[in-house]
Amino acid sequence: RSGSVTGVQTCALPICFRPGDIIVNLNGQAVRSVKQLVDLLKQQARGWDLIIRRGGDDIRTFLRS
Repeated sequence: RSGSVTGVQTCALPICFRPGDIIVNLNGQAVRSVKQLVDLLKQQARGWDLIIRRGGDDIRTFLRS
């Protein structure tokens, strides 16, 4: 399963993560598990291009590292 946000609300401009948000893509790679998401986040990058699924809608955002 994709990386799912549970029980926290983290606000990082330009988007706030909410419980139930699912990170479905990170830097062009489909996220299929929390372990995979953690491994992708460990890779050096200037930032993260994210697609987050919220309530059936996909939201794309970029977070700088």
